Formats: sequence, structure tokens, C-alpha cells
Amino acid sequence: MPNLSNNLLDDGALSQNLLTCRAQRCNNVGDCVIRNGLQVCKCMLGYRGDACQETVNEGLAIPLTLGVLGFIVAFIILAFALAFVQQRRRERIWEKTNEEKEALKNNGNLSHTKIGKREFLYV
Repeated sequence: MPNLSNNLLDDGALSQNLLTCRAQRCNNVGDCVIRNGLQVCKCMLGYRGDACQETVNEGLAIPLTLGVLGFIVAFIILAFALAFVQQRRRERIWEKTNEEKEALKNNGNLSHTKIGKREFLYV
């Protein structure tokens, strides 16, 4: 690591040195600071290491992605299951209504008139 104690007088050169250090040494995810006359990386949140080369949550990336994907798939399956159950319930209600109409017709307690697509029931 270069010693910058001689460059402290020249702010322009020092600023340029720190920018170059950020890009080259700190992988653009950390700031170069001078400690004891040496350039050292001060890493941004989520990064660590001498050159900010390691991510703190690197080990969580795959499990987190799989967990979110699993949640989305489970939500979609649940939505389809609920839609299926609701459709079956509607079909049963429709069938029950039709059976009741047929029973009333067969017992003679019902007279009906059909006008267009509508059916009118008279009891």
C-alpha cells in the first residue's frame, strides 16, 4: 500500500489518488480513507474485506431467492385451489336448484312460462 504522507499537501493529487483507489482497490463499493498514512478501504453496507470483495449476505442469496420463489408458487397454487372450490360450490348450488325445479314440476305444484331466455315460475 502506498504511503501518502508526502501527498497530504497537494489536495488535488490526494483526491485523484483516493478516486483511483476507490475504483481499483475498493471495487467501487467502498471509499478510500487514509489511516496512518496508508490507503484503506472503508466498505459500504453489505460489503467487507480488505478490498470490499466479499458480500455480507452472500450465503443468503440462493436460499432467499428460493424462499421467495416458493412463496410465489404456493400463492398461485392456493389461488387456483380456491377458485376451483368456489366453482364446484356454484355448480352444486345450480344442480340443487335445477333438481328442486324438476321435483316441483313432477309433483304438479309448479307451472312455468318461458319467455325468451327467462323462465318464470308460478306456484
